[in-house]
Amino acid sequence: MAQVHARPGEVVHVRTLGPAQEDGLAQMGSTVILKFAQLELIRLVLPRRRRNHRVQGEITGQCLEGLVNLATPHATLCLVPGQLIQVRGGDTPSLVTLADSSTLLTICLQRSA
Repeated sequence: MAQVHARPGEVVHVRTLGPAQEDGLAQMGSTVILKFAQLELIRLVLPRRRRNHRVQGEITGQCLEGLVNLATPHATLCLVPGQLIQVRGGDTPSLVTLADSSTLLTICLQRSA
């Protein structure tokens, strides 16, 4: 089934999800909110575990809820709700969640040559 993205002019809620189900945040899935030729916006739901991502373009990540350790070749930081970070293109951020978490991830996609 194809994922439905937000339409132009459509209001999208990016507030915290909280324990919306009996099993909590960990049972909710990640969602691509918007996708254009050079931009992708994703709500990334991360249960307590390690995730590795390789992104060619610049990204930003905002912790919406939970606690996220983000390690790049340059630093390791713990993000709490309301904090936003930029990661350079080509870096491989390693995300380790200390609690079930959700983040808002923006990816600037590079055009293919």
